[in-house]
Amino acid sequence: MVEERDLRNLCRTMIILRVICIGVALSVMAFLTGAGLDITGGLAIASLLLVVFPLSAIWWLVFKSGYPVQPLIYSQLIADLVIEGGIVYFTGGAQSHLAIFFLVTIFLAGVLLHGRGAVIAATLSSVLFAGASLLERAYSQGSSFVAAGQSRPVYAILNIALQVTFFYLVAGLAGYVSRRIKLFGAKLRWTTSELERARLDTRLIIESMNSGLVTVDSDCVITEFNRSAFRILGIRPEQATGRNIRDIMEAVTPELCKKIVDAVENGTHEDRGEVIATTATGKVIPLGISVSLLSGAENNASGAVVVFQDLTEVKTMAHKIRLADRLAALGELSAGIAHEIRTPLASICGSIEMLRDLLVPEGDSGRIIDLVIKESERLRKKIDYFLQFASSRPAKFREVCLHSILSEVVCLVRNHPHFSDQTSIELVADTATDAWVDEETMKQVFYNLAINAVEALDGPGEVKIRLEVTDSCHAGGYARISFEDNGTGIDEEDLGRIFEPFYTSKKSGTGLGLAIAAKIVEDHGGRLEIESTREVGTVATVYLPLDKMTVEQGTARAVSSDRLAGTSVTRVE
Repeated sequence: MVEERDLRNLCRTMIILRVICIGVALSVMAFLTGAGLDITGGLAIASLLLVVFPLSAIWWLVFKSGYPVQPLIYSQLIADLVIEGGIVYFTGGAQSHLAIFFLVTIFLAGVLLHGRGAVIAATLSSVLFAGASLLERAYSQGSSFVAAGQSRPVYAILNIALQVTFFYLVAGLAGYVSRRIKLFGAKLRWTTSELERARLDTRLIIESMNSGLVTVDSDCVITEFNRSAFRILGIRPEQATGRNIRDIMEAVTPELCKKIVDAVENGTHEDRGEVIATTATGKVIPLGISVSLLSGAENNASGAVVVFQDLTEVKTMAHKIRLADRLAALGELSAGIAHEIRTPLASICGSIEMLRDLLVPEGDSGRIIDLVIKESERLRKKIDYFLQFASSRPAKFREVCLHSILSEVVCLVRNHPHFSDQTSIELVADTATDAWVDEETMKQVFYNLAINAVEALDGPGEVKIRLEVTDSCHAGGYARISFEDNGTGIDEEDLGRIFEPFYTSKKSGTGLGLAIAAKIVEDHGGRLEIESTREVGTVATVYLPLDKMTVEQGTARAVSSDRLAGTSVTRVE
């Protein structure tokens, strides 16, 4: 069935076209009459046609008023049929060649009003044609429109019957066409709906991709640029779509731009590759790319599609895995060496102390013995660190108040040799927060981070410890403990290596403090982050889960993952 909106459009078109056609017909009749051609019934026909103008004006006003369109179409078709009947009457009745206009109106009624409208139009046409033919025959015997030998009533009745038959045949044809149009319209609407749904689904899939996607046509003009491409490259889709790929991506990633152009112009493709991109903010990122050809008709290349991902996290994780492998080997080596050295070292220390007690040396001999004892003790502590890093005791998790642990740490730090009268340390806690932790090892982590902050102060300075609850880092609720100092900060080249065992920028130290702290935090299902700006200060942040289930899940992940997978460092410019 024709949609109401389409029906209104057709109704408006009928009014306009009718006026135009009548105007043209009257103009032609006026021209022919002026040329000396005598048109039979011309004045009467012209009068009938002139009636259309005021009727059209009325129809137009009714149409604009919002009146239901179907009755308006019926009125137009009935008026057309009446005028056509008058024309048939004045042009020879049953012998009129203008009876074809009835067929046009019947067909139009069938298309607009379907089978029922076509039958009504055919019936009314039959009545009007028969009436016009009989009236014309009654008042125009001997007219030139009647052929010789055909003046008998049987011929008029036969002609009327034939015309009526044609009327109903055309009505049937119009009804069939109407049904086909209705069926085609329904299929078209369903197909359009499906295409729109498929388009939306495709658009949703493209926009939901984590990978960047860019497509170009055969002229290297960008036709698709999804949100992930914007997130990775920093180029807005509205700025890219419709422009040449060279204008958009040449400055960002010339290597990828060249690969796309080569794919379009030379038909080359690349299943897997890697390029470098520089975003609008100046950040250099590695991209993993795949360039494919878009095939059109007859398998001709009609463009190219490139899918790319930011490999920054992948490369970072690969670095951590390599570091974890090195640490595993180093840990085994450290444990072996430490165990081999520890026993004879204990004997040496004991023997030296016995000699000092027995001989009571003085002068240089006493200082040498004291130096041996001191260095042996320092060596023993390093070995203890090696063993602590290489192996770990079973954790004893229980619910502990983090505020209490931090308060103890603050007291210990205030008694540390590096803490002076020019140094201040402050604990800021929103609330007394309980977490499921191993109290002993976690106290060691907090103490190491606090001591690092104090040692980073060059002269007067302050250390601030903050305890707060957040869910911004992970889901499920985490405690965030940050250690802030306004010291000298960490150099960029050192910042990337601070979690490596035995790496330290201090004059004294094993370089194992942060490595051990990171491992302990990871074993708790948390993470340790370090942010630093040179000459501004450093912030070390520990994230710890608050509930037992999250701790157990994190611990299980830590057992199966690499040793430092839970650590990260950030350089703040």
